[in-house]
Amino acid sequence: MRISLILINILFLNLLAISVTNAEEPVPQTTKKNAIIVKAGTFTLAKTEQTIISFDATFDDNSTSVFAVEYTRKFGDNFTFGGEILHYQNQYAMLSIPGEVETVVFTGNIKKYFDLAKYFQPFIGAGLGVATTNVTGALDGSASGLAASFSVGAEIPFEYVGIHLEYKYLSATTDGETTGGDTAKFDVGGSGLFAGVSIHF
Repeated sequence: MRISLILINILFLNLLAISVTNAEEPVPQTTKKNAIIVKAGTFTLAKTEQTIISFDATFDDNSTSVFAVEYTRKFGDNFTFGGEILHYQNQYAMLSIPGEVETVVFTGNIKKYFDLAKYFQPFIGAGLGVATTNVTGALDGSASGLAASFSVGAEIPFEYVGIHLEYKYLSATTDGETTGGDTAKFDVGGSGLFAGVSIHF
């Protein structure tokens, strides 16, 4: 009889401990699979001295109006796939005439995130797409061509928002016909540092 009471007490205490443990466990949060990342930063052209239609052109390597918007969707093994729009502008001079090249790059991106810590997730990524340029000054017209990018960075994630840090290398060359009927080619590749905010949903 005494042994039975001891066994009942042990069983009761075990059930009580299990219930308390389960009550203390946090309810798992829903994993956010989508994100919109808004970022700004600096971008530097890789090639400042270029020959365009047999004329020498000098570009300001420091770009202005540098910003990007990216959409990503997460799938297995911490990979994301999405698209990005990157914008920047550069001043140039050709035949002593100043002008401006506005570049917009559209890429489809894939990234791999690494869960090193709860609030620190570095990543590597690559993108492929199209670059377009609108040119004013000594030349006037638009051009387009292929673009490829490589990026490394880190996300500091919270439940609904995060802090996004990124270094991006971009290879992009555009060519097109000017209003004068000439074919012009521009090397608008370079590298940039970006910081921004990600919104998770």
